[in-house]
Amino acid sequence: MKQIRKLLKFALVTQERQNEHGYIRRRLNPYNPLSYIAYVCLLLFAFCIAIKGVIKDLVKDGNFFKWQ
Repeated sequence: MKQIRKLLKFALVTQERQNEHGYIRRRLNPYNPLSYIAYVCLLLFAFCIAIKGVIKDLVKDGNFFKWQ
């Protein structure tokens, strides 16, 4: 996870700022087009994982081609 953060910070996709309490706050850089590409990829990845779970629940009943 740290390597991904370093890569995103190096590519200027994320911005980091330390607040008055010492916490580091991270956000996507709104001026960098790569941040929007990363955001869309993240949404597609989350959507695929959710769909995979739904399809797995639907087909767990067994063989659809058996004689009824």
